[in-house]
Amino acid sequence: MTPEAVTSLAQQLPMIKASVEAQLLHPVGGLLQRLMKKYTIIFLIFDDIARQYGADAAQKMGFQGRLVQDIQTGYTNRRKNILGKITRSIIRSIFTSS
Repeated sequence: MTPEAVTSLAQQLPMIKASVEAQLLHPVGGLLQRLMKKYTIIFLIFDDIARQYGADAAQKMGFQGRLVQDIQTGYTNRRKNILGKITRSIIRSIFTSS
């Protein structure tokens, strides 16, 4: 980024922050959150793929076979991670309650 672009962005940060906070506190936010919660995993997996490929993510996602494989791998990795956290939480709760 150029110094001018950074300066322009810095000047807009208070307005951006206020806009984000207003959207987070919107009365419909709770309803939208409940409706979208079941779709969160899809966005998390696409985020993982985008982070994996970086700037080339859009091109890599264009290959159907590769995309399906990446989604399956992302789902498997996230599932293992979540199951590990649940297992650790259960073990901790057993040891702290006894």
